[in-house]
Amino acid sequence: MRNTKDKGRERKLEGYDEDHKDGRDRDSDLIYAYVLLGLYMSISFILAVGIIVAPWAASKHADGMAASLYNFYSHLCHQYPERSLCYFPNASSALNTIQSCINKSTINYVETKYTHKHIGKSIGKRSNPYAYLENYSGIFIFNKSQVGYLRAEIVERNGLKGYKFAVCARDTGFYWGMLLAALAYIIWLAAQKGEKRIVRFSSALFLLLVLPLIIDGTAQLFTSWESTNAIRLITGFLAGTAVSLAFVPGIILTFKEEDRDCKMKVKAKIMGSP
Repeated sequence: MRNTKDKGRERKLEGYDEDHKDGRDRDSDLIYAYVLLGLYMSISFILAVGIIVAPWAASKHADGMAASLYNFYSHLCHQYPERSLCYFPNASSALNTIQSCINKSTINYVETKYTHKHIGKSIGKRSNPYAYLENYSGIFIFNKSQVGYLRAEIVERNGLKGYKFAVCARDTGFYWGMLLAALAYIIWLAAQKGEKRIVRFSSALFLLLVLPLIIDGTAQLFTSWESTNAIRLITGFLAGTAVSLAFVPGIILTFKEEDRDCKMKVKAKIMGSP
């Protein structure tokens, strides 16, 4: 009789240990989810904010900070002035503080001050034909072949001096779309009462948001079509929004499903225990 009771007690202890282990695993999974989301939000924040800190630093003559930011983002974007936005601190009104760097109706003078000459190095025995363009300063003349080589950060026209954002208008929209969409989703999720309802982002909606960027970018790359900074900003923002609304719920759902599976296993063990 004692042996039977002892065996029953041992089975219950084993079940408790396994359930306790499942709980620890579930907590670890949730920690991984929070760490991953925190990392994603941190990277999105740094990339988005750094874009506007660079021209602000340049306008305040914080040359070390400005140079570091412009050179960091030079690996992520072509930084062509024609396709970028600028910060004009001395604009006539607050609404005109941020506008396209190049105004086609007037003469624009550009200056390369911060970006290092890393593209203009020799390639084998050949010299890069665009080596001089990256450090070019003078009157700006639009030329598609200069995209990726001319990276002037300062623009002057009609008595105004502007400082270029660290990336082009499309990338500016993209990184800010990533950040704001992720923030909006997390705030919306936190505001829900009771059981959190995770909305899965459909592939059709993702494609719908990314398609404008694909169409506009492809047409600009392979045809004579030249987009506008307003279109670039909007299409980039939509694509960045799509990325965050696919990634953030996807991470939450992945770990939520694992959490649900753990709970079901625990429940099954409890129901099945003598």
